[in-house]
Order: sequence, then C-alpha cells, then structure tokens
Amino acid sequence: MDYKPGSESNSPTFHLQVTAVSIRRGSQAEMAGVELEKSQQGQTPYYVTLRIRNEGSGDASAEEGDPATGFQAIDDRGQDGQELTVIGTFRPCESGTQPKHFTRGVTYETCQIYLVGAGGSIVQEEWIGSVDAYTQKPIVWKAG
Repeated sequence: MDYKPGSESNSPTFHLQVTAVSIRRGSQAEMAGVELEKSQQGQTPYYVTLRIRNEGSGDASAEEGDPATGFQAIDDRGQDGQELTVIGTFRPCESGTQPKHFTRGVTYETCQIYLVGAGGSIVQEEWIGSVDAYTQKPIVWKAG
C-alpha cells in the first residue's frame, strides 16, 4: 500500500505492507483500572493487532505521521469503531511504536483498542491510509 505522511503535497510516498493480524474480543474485566469516560463504561473492548513493514526505499519514520493511524475498525452496525488510547502498558493489547529508523525490510507490530457498546462487535478492520485511493476503496480484513 502507498502511504503518504503529512498533508504537504511534496511529502514522499512510502510503499508499506500492512496487515490486520487479528481482531479479538476482550472483556470488561480487563478494563479495570483504565480511566474511562462515563459513556465508555460497560462497553466491550476489541483488540486489533496490526503489522506494518516498509517495503520501499526511504525512512518512513523521518516524516511526521504514523501508518497505524491509517487503520479503522468497523462494527456490526457499519459504524467506525471508537478507538481508545491507554497511556502506559496495557497487557491485553500492547501498543508498539514506529521504529526510529523505519527503513526497507523493517517491521513493527502494534495493537489498537476499540470500545463497542450495546452488545455490538467489531467485524472488520480497514486500511484507509493517507492516499485518496484507499479512502474511496479501503483494503478490508474481516473478523473471525
């Protein structure tokens, strides 16, 4: 997939291999100790593990931006999943960071947390990236 960090027209484009490795349901008990807004309490967490590899030339970490932000979860009602960011270590879904030198052949994994209420579920993960072509026609991974 092509990834263009930043909004500047002269920003370089990087060729990445992006994969949603897994989509798994967590439990509300795992959220104990996580500070949640009142509207988030009682919602079910879903953990999406992502793998991103630089397949092209250049150092993708030299530019501002993180390719993991190009992913979006979709729930069983067709709505965007509500992503939750946890500061610090969260064992059920440990987030990785883009490597300092994200050059050809370098791979990293990260995990994103989504909260879903009212008995819903995350059914797919989409790569919408930063290039208009993917916004119109995202790459899709189905849960299960």
